[in-house]
Amino acid sequence: MEDRSLNLAPASVADYRELARKKLPRQLFDYIDGAAYRETTMRANVEDLRNVRLRQRILRDVSDIDLSVEVLGKPLTFGNLEAAVPGARSPAEFKDWVDGQFDPSVTWDDLAWVRQHWPGKLVLKGILDPEDANEAVEVGADAIVVSNHGGWRR
Repeated sequence: MEDRSLNLAPASVADYRELARKKLPRQLFDYIDGAAYRETTMRANVEDLRNVRLRQRILRDVSDIDLSVEVLGKPLTFGNLEAAVPGARSPAEFKDWVDGQFDPSVTWDDLAWVRQHWPGKLVLKGILDPEDANEAVEVGADAIVVSNHGGWRR
């Protein structure tokens, strides 16, 4: 990253990454910035994004843009994580809470049980394989979120 002695605003993803590296606790930055194993999938994603070319159109009325999104008929919001994670006053406490939300013994049978007892919309996130997508449909998922998470740890 070039010298910021002129107090210029960040102008690229690399600039924002460098600012995050400087400001975040190292453990948190390394977790966010890293990926699983040899980071092969993450590097492939970065390379793919390098090949995306954005068109910079001009003279378009952008004075009233609505960026809201609905998923399954409900607004998609990020919300306030602090309110959702009681007692998490540090990155380590937040990580402990997140880790406590996952059960490594969950199977498709468990998801079928949830579907049987849950009348609402059922969305399964983190599908990585076409066979898992088919299984999700078979057990009654209303929607799936397909993602490779950039090769994220889990």
